[in-house]
Amino acid sequence: MKIYEKQVKPLFFVAGVEANVIITQHQNHARDVLLSCSFDNVDGVACIGGDGTFSEVFNGLILRTAKDSGVDHNDPDARIPSPHLPVGVIPGGSTATMADWFHGTTEIQTAVIHIILGVSHFECLRVGCKKTDP
Repeated sequence: MKIYEKQVKPLFFVAGVEANVIITQHQNHARDVLLSCSFDNVDGVACIGGDGTFSEVFNGLILRTAKDSGVDHNDPDARIPSPHLPVGVIPGGSTATMADWFHGTTEIQTAVIHIILGVSHFECLRVGCKKTDP
């Protein structure tokens, strides 16, 4: 919460970004929230944490997208559509490989500014899951 209050919130305020902050309490909490929350008036999802937090968020969005599309994510032949919400990751965990991959740095303010501006070194992260034979 310290990272959000001291480094993220002030930049979001200046940029006019409204944020609904959810503090996770246990493993898979972020995933579970994304599986059940309303996406009305949501323009994107950002997380503060390391690679594990990002993994929970992205998996939650993938599972939610499959559910909303009527796709059985347990079907090995299913084609799971890509999530429509952009995901931002702000470094704050013990590893920040994904933040570095998205932003080219693990510096918090730079990551926040990239999220505000919608900047990424890659246009999008696309997911196409289909089991293939080796």
